[in-house]
Amino acid sequence: MNITLQLRETLRFFLLPISFEKEADCIQALEKVLSEASIEKESYPTLLKNKHSDWKETGKPDAAFQHIISTILETANPKYGQLFSDNYFLIHSKLQENPFISFELSSILLSHLRLIAILAENEKMSSAKISNVLTSIDTRLSFISWKEIQQILSKLGLRPEMDLNHSKKQYQIDEELEIENFADADIGVSSFLVSQVAKNLKFPYDAEILLNKFADEEIAHLPYLQILHYQCLISEFYDHVLSVPYEFSPRGNVANWLFGKWDKLVSAGNPVLNNAKAVDVLDKNWARSRKTNEFENASVLVELLHGMDGMGYSASQELASWLRQWLIRYMKLNSVEIQPLPNDYDIDTIIKIISKIASNPTSTYGILEQRLLDVLASIKHSGSNWRPRGLKDSVNTNNTSRKKLGDIDFQDSSAHKIIAYEAHGGKLNKIYLEGHIKTFATSFRRRKEELEAIADIENWDITVVFVAFVFASDLTAEFEIDGLTISLEFKTFKEILSDISTDIDLLKYPFNNLLIDVVNSRRTPNFVREKIKSFLG
Repeated sequence: MNITLQLRETLRFFLLPISFEKEADCIQALEKVLSEASIEKESYPTLLKNKHSDWKETGKPDAAFQHIISTILETANPKYGQLFSDNYFLIHSKLQENPFISFELSSILLSHLRLIAILAENEKMSSAKISNVLTSIDTRLSFISWKEIQQILSKLGLRPEMDLNHSKKQYQIDEELEIENFADADIGVSSFLVSQVAKNLKFPYDAEILLNKFADEEIAHLPYLQILHYQCLISEFYDHVLSVPYEFSPRGNVANWLFGKWDKLVSAGNPVLNNAKAVDVLDKNWARSRKTNEFENASVLVELLHGMDGMGYSASQELASWLRQWLIRYMKLNSVEIQPLPNDYDIDTIIKIISKIASNPTSTYGILEQRLLDVLASIKHSGSNWRPRGLKDSVNTNNTSRKKLGDIDFQDSSAHKIIAYEAHGGKLNKIYLEGHIKTFATSFRRRKEELEAIADIENWDITVVFVAFVFASDLTAEFEIDGLTISLEFKTFKEILSDISTDIDLLKYPFNNLLIDVVNSRRTPNFVREKIKSFLG
């Protein structure tokens, strides 16, 4: 066998982190360094194996062998070569301080050093996720835990850690998204909205059921919600195995800051230390170990975390974002201090408030616009034959799940007629309209069987009235679905208000019942009440 092939076999025996395309370069570099040391060519393989054997026996490689290995590592790894050569022998030695890791196993693990560094730096994987990846491609590493990977990354200066400033900025973003996505939704509607996202991402469980169990006052155990919150925050920055609770310092400054956000609801110390001390993985065995009154919520936590662990990072990260928003909504709904608006305004004040809402966008994420539409449409369809659907629903209530044909609709079964209303807090454009028509088809088909029990579908007269402040000029006037033509109308809030001008004395009850009482509920954010106060300032 020629010397080049012998050196190749020797390098492979050493299990150094060398990529396939760099192997020839490493052999060439090895020959050069041995030649410069005046070693006889035929002795190269024997010398290398002897020095490797001495290192294994003594635990201390001599200077010449360290130089050889450093040269190989720098040649094999253009980006990480110096970093690897400076730390390779130290990491190798430190790993063996674990009694379950032999010299050979340490070498096997470090043969993946390139992959470990790339996954940590480029893919933002946590030590736990990297450990899972390595185990999946090398079954010899089944005894390696995330702690060993973390040890390696620490020596390389690549250890993933949570940053307090970044976490605070993300929390602010989550608060903004929580308002935008949930508006005035209660916790049940919020759970449903999250479940729709989870379903689209192929989350393996019913997220609505799980979250509603979390929110059930009879079985709620708030520390588990705190744990979920922190693990989901980690997911924004790192591809982590979320069921592993201890990699990212759950007693550190970021965790303590986040747990402090829950102080109004729970003040029982650190939730991880109090509920999962020395627990490496939050799994079914951990859930079974909890007290009887905590078991159900512990199981919910396990299913949420393990469900996300089984998804790709992009999907897991997206669902984690929605879960953080849901948790913020949960905190707000259960801790908000409401200063209710009076529900005995005189008619002049009522008209003033309604006129303000109808005049310009309120910047309340459509909340006041929809409440106003509830009031005005209920007056317009106050006759005994009209049956409303959707009054008092939150802005983001799913039309399909409620079988609504708009934010609200009114059905006169005797006349085979439905008039639906869709509120929009700004300018209605063609793109928004086209999107609504697509979702309308789904809602309509869910309602169709109910309508056909009354009359053949072609005998129904259905109109959708879009109510906004401004309309684009290219909006279609009708569309067809399943052989039925759906008529579209476009009216401003002022026009709807003028339609009931002759019934202005009827305003007081629906105003108090459909606007003030709903705005005063816990589900409506405080800034909406402040907006109404500003109208009277």
